[in-house]
Amino acid sequence: MWRLAVALCLPLFTQAAESWLPQRIEGLDRALAPRPELALSEVRIAAVASAVAAEEQPAAGAASTRTDHGGAWLRVDTVEVGQGREPMASFNGRPLRYSSREPVNLNGRSGWRTRWMIEAAEAGLFRFQATSPVKPWPVLTTQIYIR
Repeated sequence: MWRLAVALCLPLFTQAAESWLPQRIEGLDRALAPRPELALSEVRIAAVASAVAAEEQPAAGAASTRTDHGGAWLRVDTVEVGQGREPMASFNGRPLRYSSREPVNLNGRSGWRTRWMIEAAEAGLFRFQATSPVKPWPVLTTQIYIR
């Protein structure tokens, strides 16, 4: 008896699934598709501060800081305009771990501000990079020589 019930209901179920499933998958594809407004468009050094010098905000693309920094600690703040992932930084080739990371609003665009702390630092090269979550996943980089 149950075989007859399954045989009678199976065509109804298949028709319903065929009409419903493609629409749901197409909607899911649209929902998961990369959104261009989330693309990472810029990375920059927002601020540099240290135990011996006040915070300075380097000009975009500056090759080095204007002030001599150093001492017991060094702090570098980086900004990602858009949505970045996998932020990485190094100081004199040594990988760093960020101490804080927070979302920011940059003139209507979302982004991230990441703080990097370096202990007992003198002069050196700070490098930062982040990857865009939108295909083709470009990696944006910036660097500054901290005097």
